[in-house]
Amino acid sequence: MTLDLVEQLNRLAREYGADPHGQAEWEYGTDTSPGLRLSTDRGGATPTLTVSLPPRPKDPNEKVEKRTFIFHLTLKNLW
Repeated sequence: MTLDLVEQLNRLAREYGADPHGQAEWEYGTDTSPGLRLSTDRGGATPTLTVSLPPRPKDPNEKVEKRTFIFHLTLKNLW
């Protein structure tokens, strides 16, 4: 099973009080989780992050395995 997450980096830049004046410039960080796959098919400032997840247990009383992924990035040229 896979999960796709779409990040909107222009909005993220605005949350930090900056105006990217077009598409936010960014670079991929080295602390990003290794199981995270990145696609920029929607545009450079709207990356899609894809992670593989185990299926839910068939037994509803069984505990679901939780996972944490980190998307580390640096927003550039915001002032």
